[in-house]
Amino acid sequence: MTGIQKILTRPQQENPALRLLIIFGLILLLQIPLSQWWMG
Repeated sequence: MTGIQKILTRPQQENPALRLLIIFGLILLLQIPLSQWWMG
């Protein structure tokens, strides 16, 4: 959880679109194993 918090609390010098891409990537990576476990 600390890694995600670091990404979310990073200074605004980064591109906000890049931050959204990272967050969406993390959500998708978490959803794939969860959905497989749920269906399995």
